[in-house]
Amino acid sequence: MEHQNRILVFQREASITAEEEEEIPFSSQRTVTELQFTKEVFIGERISLTCEISDDGDTQWAYEWRTSSSETTTESTEKWVFNASVSSAGEYWCRGKKKLDLCSSTSWSYPIKMTVMSGKPKAKISVDFFPLNGKWTLTCSVKASRPWKYFWYKGEKSSEFLPTHQAAESNAHIQVSQTGLYWCRAGRGDPIYYTEFSESLKVGTQDSFNL
Repeated sequence: MEHQNRILVFQREASITAEEEEEIPFSSQRTVTELQFTKEVFIGERISLTCEISDDGDTQWAYEWRTSSSETTTESTEKWVFNASVSSAGEYWCRGKKKLDLCSSTSWSYPIKMTVMSGKPKAKISVDFFPLNGKWTLTCSVKASRPWKYFWYKGEKSSEFLPTHQAAESNAHIQVSQTGLYWCRAGRGDPIYYTEFSESLKVGTQDSFNL
């Protein structure tokens, strides 16, 4: 799975040179104005970190990354993509360097800390035992950091129960009127990283229960 929109933002002031060629000290202010990152990830997930620099738009940048688990830095594009492993845990920083002047760079970003979990999370399915207007409300949940999209199945796990609905966080709760066995699982990223299936849930009888 690949997490998208992991944004580190730098607020950078341009250097100024007076007409007398007296150099005004370069001022660089590090400010994280937006940070969208799922800090808890699982082994095998596809991770995408993006380093975004706020400037006048005319500067060409080279990007440098470093982690708390390594003393060396990594040169990359503004996006650093990798599969999470045990060694991926720790803090991450990035900065930009002007391509035409590699001695001129931003400050390092503030760090983000990533925790890598072993094993796959498992979805949990539950039902409201008091049907409303002949419909039961099913809930799918995952004990792990968001965001997750939810996928529903009826009878067999091989066929998706909601093929005409785009999976989304709002699909954590659905209403059904047909009796039978139901399952769910969650996923996130592109390509999608799936949780394990929930246990099956028997719906439509007085003794509905998890098998």
